[in-house]
Formats: sequence, structure tokens, C-alpha cells
Amino acid sequence: MGETVKIEVFGQEYSIKSDNGDEDHVKRIAQYVNEKIKDILSNTEVTIRLDVAILAALDVAHDYFSLKEDHDKLIEAIESRSKKLIQYIDSQS
Repeated sequence: MGETVKIEVFGQEYSIKSDNGDEDHVKRIAQYVNEKIKDILSNTEVTIRLDVAILAALDVAHDYFSLKEDHDKLIEAIESRSKKLIQYIDSQS
């Protein structure tokens, strides 16, 4: 089963159960979220904790969707090239 990892996000301590048992992975995620919060606090005048958390969540979601779009395009390109390669190999037989 998973291991419990203690992290701190936005000054609040949390105990997170990690299904894969990778404590470093959980800590890297917490560090990433804290960096997003720090960026928001330094680039806006928002100070209400809930607003900062929502803006950080939106920023993380933006990163996720951008990476997912890039990933989908890469998969599409690989599939297209693979089909062309298969067609080329088949034509050489």
C-alpha cells in the first residue's frame, strides 16, 4: 500500500498518501505548486488565500492542457510517420 508523505503547501502542512511510494515525486509536486503560488504572489496584488489557490490551480491546469496538447500532437505525428513507414516497407516487398 501507499506511504504517507508530509508536505507543506502555501504555509499549510498536509499528509499525503502516495500510491506509488515515491516520496520525492510527491515533494516535487508540492514544490511545483509552491512555485506557482510564489509567482502569483509576486506578479499580482491578490493576497486572499482562496484566490491565490484558485489562480495557482488555473495556472497548473494551463500547464497541463498545454503539455497534453503537445503530447497529442506528438502522438499524431508518430502515428502518421509510422503509417507512412509501414506503407513504404509494404511497397518494397
